[in-house]
Amino acid sequence: MIGVGKISPTTRTNSAEAQVAPTATEPEYRRFDTASTAGSQNCGIDLENVSTSTNGRLITLANLLSWRVRIKLPNVSTNVRCWGGIGAWSNALVPGAAGVMDTDTPNLNFVGFRFSTHAGDANWKLVTQTDNTHQTVTTLTGLPAIDTAGHTFELTFEGTNIRASVDGIEYGSSAGNLPSTTQLLSGAVTLDNVSGGVVRQLDFNSNIFELKEQ
Repeated sequence: MIGVGKISPTTRTNSAEAQVAPTATEPEYRRFDTASTAGSQNCGIDLENVSTSTNGRLITLANLLSWRVRIKLPNVSTNVRCWGGIGAWSNALVPGAAGVMDTDTPNLNFVGFRFSTHAGDANWKLVTQTDNTHQTVTTLTGLPAIDTAGHTFELTFEGTNIRASVDGIEYGSSAGNLPSTTQLLSGAVTLDNVSGGVVRQLDFNSNIFELKEQ
């Protein structure tokens, strides 16, 4: 088993940035802000530096043991769309770039979590897809109401289903519209303000993934 972790993201796009000091109940975070101007203003955290000549992709469903990220959203009421997971990013599909993840149906292979007020999400959803017309959205049954506290989101794959856990508790799984088990993937977290013309914030703490030994 190979464990790889990053405490800070390799690349961020379209974002102001600040440190959020630890508290008695929360670790330190890095805060990323969208712009406040009209139009869909977005920011992204490219966790494996995919915008390189090699695209930085190490993960496949075949070798995935677990992928985890700890984030929090200071704003969850309106004009928020957040994605966190593993996708087939590339130089042409940088996670935080305009037109990539600032939609409810991005056009790429992806497995992960979505919270989108634009899509009418009342809470985080599990999304598995191969493109923008082949997408399965799964309700995470029993997941506590969304809040502004930090949470750890985890994906695992046991050969048939992607399983979604939050803070160590599994809330749902999906076998629908999964990428090929050999499709190269890498992690990212993105946020946009759904054309609201307001600042929205994403706080990032850590990302860790574990792969089967090759």
